[in-house]
Amino acid sequence: MQEQVDHLIAIDPLLRRGLGGKSSEEFVKKRGITETREQLAQDLFVERFRQKFDFTKLSEEASVEDLVAVVRNKIPEDAKEALAVYVAYRNHVIQIFRKLLNRTEDGLATEDKVHQLIYPRYRDSEQVDYSAHNLWLIDDDLAYARYISSDRTPEGNARRKGEYAHDLLINNENELMVVEMKRPQKKDYDGSKEASTKNPVDQLKNQIMDIRERGKVIDSGGRERTIENTSMVRGYILADWNDKLERYLKIEDFILTNFGGQMAYRYYKELNLIIEVLAFDRLVDRASNRNEAFVSMLESRSNYDRTPVGKLSAAE
Repeated sequence: MQEQVDHLIAIDPLLRRGLGGKSSEEFVKKRGITETREQLAQDLFVERFRQKFDFTKLSEEASVEDLVAVVRNKIPEDAKEALAVYVAYRNHVIQIFRKLLNRTEDGLATEDKVHQLIYPRYRDSEQVDYSAHNLWLIDDDLAYARYISSDRTPEGNARRKGEYAHDLLINNENELMVVEMKRPQKKDYDGSKEASTKNPVDQLKNQIMDIRERGKVIDSGGRERTIENTSMVRGYILADWNDKLERYLKIEDFILTNFGGQMAYRYYKELNLIIEVLAFDRLVDRASNRNEAFVSMLESRSNYDRTPVGKLSAAE
């Protein structure tokens, strides 16, 4: 355990503060003997922030002005270094995403690597925690997803002949999301080819219908995950935008828009399904814009006034 702590600090020197001035040997003596490497990392992270600031240090008689000063001044400054690490990480992921969309191998863009960057393939959330995937590239709300499955069949098996595997399936309390990723730079689409990769709308609808009929998917632990028939379904098709895709979507009666980037959508009443087709460029640009808000704060470009004003009403 001591070697693991030393290794974690070597990877992220900011965690050293979590030792609280102790040696790694002294730190692990207070830990449970069954703690995993991930738990040790979490303990170091929590202790680091306790060393920097602890609400229990505030007097019960602390004034409203003191509390406002902590929330508006102390906490943002203390969180800055952790935020900087995370924002830098997200910026690097976005840069890699842009490069992958343009890279080719043997004349084909790297669909599998794009998929792997967003979420590890052939695994589910029983095996992958939030820190090990980048679903925030699609939507930051997916941090709260109840169950996620990637490149797996509804039965939890490897794909057999005639079977499909959803690229991504995200099951929340009252909403199901299924994502179909197309190869970057793909140019051929054909609505007459039923359930073909050239017909992603039909492909997605068939997947949704199958899941509706099953009413469940099987996770990596063999447990059944119930999917209510009343659940709203969001289907995402991620693809590079081009004239052939646009023509295909018009034939499929989609509404096209360029608000914030190329996309199209259509609602299917019987399936309680809305399908959104998003351009890869729109996806990465919007992820970059969301991250820019944090970058602005780190570079002190935010116009947020952190000076305590002395009155709660004014602080609000």
